[in-house]
Amino acid sequence: MRRRGWYCLAGVLALGCCIASGVLLSSKERRERTSVILYEVFLKEKERGPTSFQVTMANFLKALSLYREHVGDYHQIKDNIEKALTGDNPENFAILHPKAFFDPWGNRYELEITADDYLIVRSPGPDGIKGNKDDLFFKESIPVPR
Repeated sequence: MRRRGWYCLAGVLALGCCIASGVLLSSKERRERTSVILYEVFLKEKERGPTSFQVTMANFLKALSLYREHVGDYHQIKDNIEKALTGDNPENFAILHPKAFFDPWGNRYELEITADDYLIVRSPGPDGIKGNKDDLFFKESIPVPR
């Protein structure tokens, strides 16, 4: 009788582990979880100040790659990248939280997708003034999903 109790307990624990790890989540739940994870990474990196810029840019690149995988061509969203990545797209797939589009000093990032698949991101830096030496600039090719 004791063995049966242990087997039930082991089964419940295994099921709990599967649920916690996302094995049994629906595709919508997996997408929501991916969005939350990316935002949590952004928040942790945001606390580090200007050194987090490269990590934040990597999150933008990953978000565009996820957009291409789950929604479609991101060239259609050139005019409003922020809206599309926060859920205003045909699939209502939110990849990033709206706060992800602000630099550590509270300034809005300027995002641009070029015709040759490059992401350009600009930040006015700590002083909030565009066009001086403390501005941050990033240009990187957008990864193609395999």
